[in-house]
Amino acid sequence: MFNIRFSCFFIGVLLLGTIAKGQDYRVLIPSYETCYSDSVGSLYCIHIDSFKAFGFDTSYYNYRHVDMDSLANTIGVIGGTCVDAKYVSWLGSEVIKKIDGEYIFINEENDSIKIQSKGTVNAKWRAFELGGGNFIESEITNIDTAKVLGIIDSIKTLTFNARDSLNNLIPNAINGQTIRLSKSYGLTSALNFKKFPDQIISYELAGIYETKQGAYAIKNTDIFDFDPGDEFHYKIRRYYLSAPLHVNYTLYLKKTILNKIATPDSIIYIDSIQSLKKHLASDHTDSFVYANYRDTTVINLVKTNKVDLLPFEAFHSFSGAYVVIEDSSIYNGRVQKKFIPVNGYYYTSINCLNIDDIPTLGIWENFVEGLGDVYLNVHFVPAGFSYDLILDSLVYFKKGIETWGDSIVFSNIDTTSFILEYPSSTYSLFPNPVVEFSILRFNNPANAATKCKVYDILGRLVKEYSDINSSELTIYRQDYETGIYLIRVLAKNDRLLSYGKFIIQ
Repeated sequence: MFNIRFSCFFIGVLLLGTIAKGQDYRVLIPSYETCYSDSVGSLYCIHIDSFKAFGFDTSYYNYRHVDMDSLANTIGVIGGTCVDAKYVSWLGSEVIKKIDGEYIFINEENDSIKIQSKGTVNAKWRAFELGGGNFIESEITNIDTAKVLGIIDSIKTLTFNARDSLNNLIPNAINGQTIRLSKSYGLTSALNFKKFPDQIISYELAGIYETKQGAYAIKNTDIFDFDPGDEFHYKIRRYYLSAPLHVNYTLYLKKTILNKIATPDSIIYIDSIQSLKKHLASDHTDSFVYANYRDTTVINLVKTNKVDLLPFEAFHSFSGAYVVIEDSSIYNGRVQKKFIPVNGYYYTSINCLNIDDIPTLGIWENFVEGLGDVYLNVHFVPAGFSYDLILDSLVYFKKGIETWGDSIVFSNIDTTSFILEYPSSTYSLFPNPVVEFSILRFNNPANAATKCKVYDILGRLVKEYSDINSSELTIYRQDYETGIYLIRVLAKNDRLLSYGKFIIQ
């Protein structure tokens, strides 16, 4: 008798142990920002922005974003409709991690979906209660190895099926649906837990930001990650046809990065800019009228802003509300981020997007890792007027030994009757770096130059030389701290005559 009881007890412990003693796989990695793609390639991300511990359990909360379902249903409806800009994400309102390895996802109806991270093949549990004794069962149907973002890892497959109170299989859209857990990366295949089980929406792991694997939500510092020597060429078109203004031109622009300084909240670049503006006829053709040529050095301050937002987060500008849309498509081997307009929306409170009858405005922007803003399309149709159109496109870049596109060569662009607005850098400074003193020489036809202004690398004016009446200027080491400086030679009306930079050691 003792042996029989002991055997029964041992079998019971063994069955329970298929879950309690199985291998532990990750479901969430709270310290990682992971992104998943749907069937059309749109990204849906996990970014745990807060958590709450109670006892041995922890609740995790994913970032909130625009309720895209409500947004789709209200576009074009004017007046009084509030779309929640801080709606729960696809993970549901919260994810509870319990000490025994169970994860509980709370859907939008406040119901629980239970996922076991531990257990061996054939382990089963009641994952969701359908009511009336019916339930959704989850079973570990496979444990194997597979590539995750190009790296081999151990994968556990969980399969869902709906059953009645007698454990019989019953018809349900969830039947046969799966999710997969990785030992190292968490969910590699997931379902929309917010809509579970009413809507079956599947996602596949697309990328992880922290490890820079796959497609992920790029940040400001990723997008504007330039290095000295990087070169970017743009073709920029402007058609302003709103009466009474009629302006058309195409701008060819070449930007070369000279220097880079990073601060906690911004990136400062010193850029060499060459540009040629071709003023066009009012019929949108490339009929040439005249051109303006510039060659100058500028300081470009890039601040952290909207590009740090995650997919489906909204931001507000002077012209309305816009939503971040990111997808898993790659631009020349690099991750990209897109912004699309939500026409006619504006914020009435911090959480509410409302609809207003404003003129049609569309702004599409593409930001690309390491390339900056590669495409801008602004289309504006004011009531009663013709349209305004802005089109900016990156046509060439060079980063290190990598090149792409067709380089702009100004000698190949018709510059008949061009006007020289800003000159080439016709100056010399020797020696440079400045050790004790250096002589700056520059073109000064008809003694047009009246002053020189010197700026530090942050763009701050540090010294001004006045009453210049020759083509030479002495720069003394003792007047400056160690660093890089920009110098601009100006005429009486502040017209730039020459420019350059020097180094103080």
